[in-house]
Amino acid sequence: MVAVIVAAGVAMAAEAQSGGVAHAAVSAPGVMGGGAMLPGERDGSGNMLITLRVTPDDRVQVNVIQQVSCPGADGVFVDVVLSPVVTVAPDGAFRATGTRVERFGPTELRTVYDIAGSLTASGASGAATVSLHDNDPSFPTCGSPNVTSGPVVWHARRPAATGAPGAIAGGLRYGVTSRGPRGVRGAVVLRVSPDGKILERVLHHSLLRCTRRAATPPLSLDSDRWVSRDRPLRVRSNGSFSERLKLAAKFGPVISRLSAHFAGTIGTLGARGTFRHDARFVNPRTGRTRERCTTEGTIRWSASP
Repeated sequence: MVAVIVAAGVAMAAEAQSGGVAHAAVSAPGVMGGGAMLPGERDGSGNMLITLRVTPDDRVQVNVIQQVSCPGADGVFVDVVLSPVVTVAPDGAFRATGTRVERFGPTELRTVYDIAGSLTASGASGAATVSLHDNDPSFPTCGSPNVTSGPVVWHARRPAATGAPGAIAGGLRYGVTSRGPRGVRGAVVLRVSPDGKILERVLHHSLLRCTRRAATPPLSLDSDRWVSRDRPLRVRSNGSFSERLKLAAKFGPVISRLSAHFAGTIGTLGARGTFRHDARFVNPRTGRTRERCTTEGTIRWSASP
């Protein structure tokens, strides 16, 4: 079983006046993003995306997607959405804890989360633990109704400059996207090979808006919360990379079409780029789109170590 927890979080910092005394913000206002990534192309406990929005009143709203899986198991997952807003301590630390209860007939699922972190000038770092507790002993693929992911160590970064082309260091880079549909900004995590020549894997929020012209059961395009790009991309000598996908397949009465583009440049300080995504079900007889999920244009992103 793989479970996903989503939490929303914002940290803001600015000056406020109280009783004629200026209050210095703990951290500068803004949005940062990042997360954590498992080795290889693995899915399961250890992958996560996080965005933090910092506000002028020293509070933080955290947006987390964290995978939770049974030991050695992948595949089945649920989405749990939570939106804690917490106060940032004078030393920049914050902690969001809570429990969410969902009922599916006689089954009760409790999701317990603990997301802790500390804000810095360049971003934030911390750890997150998510536990699932189910009163159904036949919980899918698990020998126990209690499953925990974490603590997963995460890192987030504010938008950063790319820097000049040069020797590219391997390792992870963390960052944030521009605004997608409904004004939402997402997170991105990239892993570069040790020799700096291959972009091995990318995780990022999908930031899709989905529309339906007509129901197409049992087929449906999912407005997935995140995208895992596992196809290795060669990094050119100038630090650039690019991937374009165009796929089409027939499913019963409709044709599924996918068009996606992910590109960017890695420099000595960080990385920047763009992505687009457009998936649709088309009626082959009329050519009309029956369902569509799209980024509604190009999304920009930036990331740094």
